[in-house]
Amino acid sequence: MFEKLPGEARSRGHDSCWTLSGWDESPVGARRASPPSPDELRLAIGPNPFNPTTAISYQLSTISFVNLSVYDITGRKVAELVNGRREAGAHTITWNADNQSSGIYIVHLQTGAYNTVQKILLLK
Repeated sequence: MFEKLPGEARSRGHDSCWTLSGWDESPVGARRASPPSPDELRLAIGPNPFNPTTAISYQLSTISFVNLSVYDITGRKVAELVNGRREAGAHTITWNADNQSSGIYIVHLQTGAYNTVQKILLLK
């Protein structure tokens, strides 16, 4: 998500200042939330790069509401793979990107208070 920062940009000689959130990198000077411990949330994707399918695996330590979505590089949601309550344990889903263009995609996994993102590359 892109956000325009309030007035502070003008003091640095810029008309506006924008920040990008939801990626695995933080904007310069931003405080990073501490990452979830491995017992709370795990995400693994392979193969990466892929063509046209890849397996997305995640590990839950407790029963959780899970949303697993894929976004293109412009931030448009191209697939919602999971949206509901899942039991604790390992889960795997295959994403078939046959109808997508080559490029970078972002996999976003959200479970309760925790979320993580990972970049993947589709090569056709």
